Amino acid sequence: MQLLGELFEYELTRRGDWLTIVGATSGDTGSSAEYALRGRRGLSVVMLTPAGRMTAFQRAQMFSLLDENIVNVAVDGVFDDCQDLVKAVNMDADFKATWHVGAVNSINWARLLAQVCYYVATWLRVTEEGADASSKVSVVVPSGNFGNVCAAHIARQMGVPLGTLVVATNENDVLDEFFRTGVYRPRSSADTLATSSPSMDISKASNFERFIFDLLGRDGDATRALFDDALARDGYFDPSGTPEFASLRDTYGFTSGTSSHADRLAEIARTEKGERLPSRPAHGRRRARRPRAPLADRGPACRHGDRPARQVRRDNSRGHRPPAARARALRRHRRPRRARHPAGQLRRGPQGADRRARAPRRLSFPSLAEARAPTGEAARFRIGGPGPRYILPRMRPRAEAGQVPR
Repeated sequence: MQLLGELFEYELTRRGDWLTIVGATSGDTGSSAEYALRGRRGLSVVMLTPAGRMTAFQRAQMFSLLDENIVNVAVDGVFDDCQDLVKAVNMDADFKATWHVGAVNSINWARLLAQVCYYVATWLRVTEEGADASSKVSVVVPSGNFGNVCAAHIARQMGVPLGTLVVATNENDVLDEFFRTGVYRPRSSADTLATSSPSMDISKASNFERFIFDLLGRDGDATRALFDDALARDGYFDPSGTPEFASLRDTYGFTSGTSSHADRLAEIARTEKGERLPSRPAHGRRRARRPRAPLADRGPACRHGDRPARQVRRDNSRGHRPPAARARALRRHRRPRRARHPAGQLRRGPQGADRRARAPRRLSFPSLAEARAPTGEAARFRIGGPGPRYILPRMRPRAEAGQVPR
């Protein structure tokens, strides 16, 4: 993100032009983009976020920024709804040219190019001690939007000696289902679960088309037939019977796995004292410890989050804990309750100055009103603008408009 900020400002200054960045975030990209672009000449940022779907820490990172060129918009929906709006804006060529609209998500090719460098650096670091140029490194990437692991795919295609590319997902396992069965079936907003790793609560990965384009021999017409025709008509597509999918593992090195909330808690509990392991990297470490196929013959296993990967130990020195000891460990690592910070409450800034937490602007999403209510014990809530909001069973209801949920 820092690189993109520098490139944007340099080129806009050279041209004497201005740019409005319209982006969508599930929690991770938004804050890094806003901090990279805040205060830069000729740049404004409008960041769409799913209302009530980010952690308190992620909201505090974004909504406490007071720069005039930063605007946060809370969309009544999930990340996929935010991303659909961004794509619709970017596909309107006249509107985009009139308002000088740009993107900062991984749908921006420059963002992917910067991430490719991570994997070159990772291979150099892991293999620097006595390894030859043919040594392969396998990576495990906690993935929601298929951006970071798409960069790994590009690096592998460029010739970086990467072995297996393991896509680690949470309960929203659309990508895992595809790599296991060949069926790509995006979920609706109502069927996208709210999990303990909200930055991965994505059902329509925006970079997945790029991989399918490569898988089909870079055939644009065949790719369009799947995403524009089959997906729109049937709600899914299934290339599992094609020779391209049969050779996917050998040609591109992809495999996948998923983890549950209990798996993430167990992995965090196993973390050594003094090391902090957020929920998203816990997916990668869990998957690196228990790969579906052995990675030993493909080189060291690394996990990739939002920073360069670290080498992951394959052994577990602690061994398997008995149930009682494991329960005690989980209780010790339980997060404390966070204090509420209502919009407008005075907070202490990083330099000691009093700052007011600014609430994001709320944008109602009318298409949610047309969604069919799920069956069972699902509750019905009205959030923000007109139209009902349906929440699946066992999901915590969001606070009413004007309140900040815990």
